[in-house]
Amino acid sequence: MAKGKNLNPADAYRKVQRKKELKKNRAERQKTRDFALVKKDTGDLEDEIKKLSSAPSLSDADQKRLKDLKA
Repeated sequence: MAKGKNLNPADAYRKVQRKKELKKNRAERQKTRDFALVKKDTGDLEDEIKKLSSAPSLSDADQKRLKDLKA
């Protein structure tokens, strides 16, 4: 009996091709998400950043919110 995972060469080839396809799809989805973020309206976020930045003193929660908005 064979020990280990000896695959049929055709099965091995299909497995490699499937991994390539998944990697390509993952990259394509990321590219689509990035493009959607670029198109997103940022006016509301910019207004909130200005409002928080102009405040004389910020609580810890407001400081964290400002950091997240800038990111």
